[in-house]
Amino acid sequence: MKRTGLRITLITVAALLVVAAVALSWIRQPTLRIEVKGRVAVVHTELLGEYPRDLKSIELREAESGRVIWRADAEGELFQMHSVALSIGENSARPSVSWGELRLVTPSDSPSFVLAPGTSYLVRVCPPDLFAACNTDSFDWPET
Repeated sequence: MKRTGLRITLITVAALLVVAAVALSWIRQPTLRIEVKGRVAVVHTELLGEYPRDLKSIELREAESGRVIWRADAEGELFQMHSVALSIGENSARPSVSWGELRLVTPSDSPSFVLAPGTSYLVRVCPPDLFAACNTDSFDWPET
């Protein structure tokens, strides 16, 4: 009888640990919202609508081909970013951050990258936490 009670207790504790890990991963997932207005898409990553978010990386891809257009990783453990504005045409590959430093991965040979109308893009932001998931969203501009 004692073994059955111990087994139930162990299963309950294990289930609670799994639920806690999933909840923590969901809570730590970086916020990502993209607001497109005219020729500008603002990628919002802020926490609670106003605080810069801790990030490990941010990446922009062409949705159809999967080609990486722009990727920046943290130089060190993390960087903090509130938002970044992307526009049709030329964009700086080094946006301002609230804290930390960025290491430019792509493009590696240019200080800027170009975005085109009529193209769908994917943005992916990843947190520095080992157990938190990355977040992805998409946007596009209509043909001009």
